[in-house]
Amino acid sequence: MAVPSIPELYWQLRYGKSAGCAAAQVQAGFPSDAVARLFRSLENLLDDVGKPAVEQPRTLVLLHGVRFAPNVGASLRALHLLGGDATICVGGLAGKAQGRPSAGSAAATPLEEALRISMAMRHEWPLRLASVEPHEAAEALRLCAARGFRPVCVETDTAGMRAPPVALEDSELSCPGVVLVFGAEDAGVPPEVVEACEGLVSIRTAHRGSLNVSHAVAVVLYERAYDVFILELLEVSFCKFVSCAHSVAVLASLSLAVCAAMRANRSHTGRFSANCFRPQSKAAKASQLVKTHLRLRQVKSALRSGHAHLGLLGEPLHRYLLQLNEKENILLSERVQSRALALESEVSEAPLTRSASAPLASPSGGADSRLVSGVEDVIEDGSVTAIHTQGEDRLSIELAGKLHHAVRSGDPLVRDDGEVWVLVQAQPRTSSNVR
Repeated sequence: MAVPSIPELYWQLRYGKSAGCAAAQVQAGFPSDAVARLFRSLENLLDDVGKPAVEQPRTLVLLHGVRFAPNVGASLRALHLLGGDATICVGGLAGKAQGRPSAGSAAATPLEEALRISMAMRHEWPLRLASVEPHEAAEALRLCAARGFRPVCVETDTAGMRAPPVALEDSELSCPGVVLVFGAEDAGVPPEVVEACEGLVSIRTAHRGSLNVSHAVAVVLYERAYDVFILELLEVSFCKFVSCAHSVAVLASLSLAVCAAMRANRSHTGRFSANCFRPQSKAAKASQLVKTHLRLRQVKSALRSGHAHLGLLGEPLHRYLLQLNEKENILLSERVQSRALALESEVSEAPLTRSASAPLASPSGGADSRLVSGVEDVIEDGSVTAIHTQGEDRLSIELAGKLHHAVRSGDPLVRDDGEVWVLVQAQPRTSSNVR
């Protein structure tokens, strides 16, 4: 049987009444109300999927030249179970159905066979599919990129490519929108399509060769789902303890869970950066996780002390979160930002007064000689009630740590170098300050 043309690849199924898509009624043996949404154009599919966001991550899979129904069906099954949203097929399916036909039918069409293998019709899983001409594949990826989906090619044959691929376990797939590109086992992904991708990853194997394309789809989608899960876990935990300042169990449980994942050699921070496919070692990811952990503890310390200003930086809480976005590449959602703004209106800011005490000095030349480092202790102890800065500079976390010893001793400390003045006011140590 001849390979069907692209118009016929609207999967040999009649157009339905839904705008821009076709309704596929299954044959005997499946629920009569099961529907597969087969879009006439990629634009219609992207409109239906919606714009990706941190709160609503979106995942697309583009199958280039994958023509056999079993591979397409297994890929559709993995896509749905691992949180994917739609499939883009470049080229048509093979005209001859692979495997046994559907029950009650003399011969299943390629799409019907793929849907049977995917188990989507049996379980009434919603599916979105669109078909693209092979010569339009690169343009389709550029359209996806314009809609907020970062194109990532999964490939093992890297001959002639502009940069080596990043190993899947070292890549970061936690960006809100991503379209994962897979090629057929024999031909792979054409060079012009690879050039249209912004990232290139590969799956490490113990021996030479490649996985079946449906297996590769499942492996990469699992990694993507895991990264998105960690991202959501960090945000949900952050929201919970911003809302409940007195609760420390949320962060503790989060820390234990992530540390356990790190010990299992699957450390991911859920961090989204401008270049989310920059190679990054496990040690760097662990370091970033610790930094995120400390930032959250700083916010918790500010909340426990009852101030809308963040104790270690003297910045309003929402300004501090913006700094996390810009300087630390930690992306927090709009609902976290709005919660921080609401918190500032609920909590009264403690007045800051400049102390009449002289700047702390010592015979050995400066305050640092009598202060000890320990920013973690500053956060843990909660004895810093206010630090305020003026001018362009900001008090560094390292200096705040060095101030800890003087603060715990109960002596106010004033540092004035003409540009920045800092007031640290000690708070009497009580049982409520110690965990």
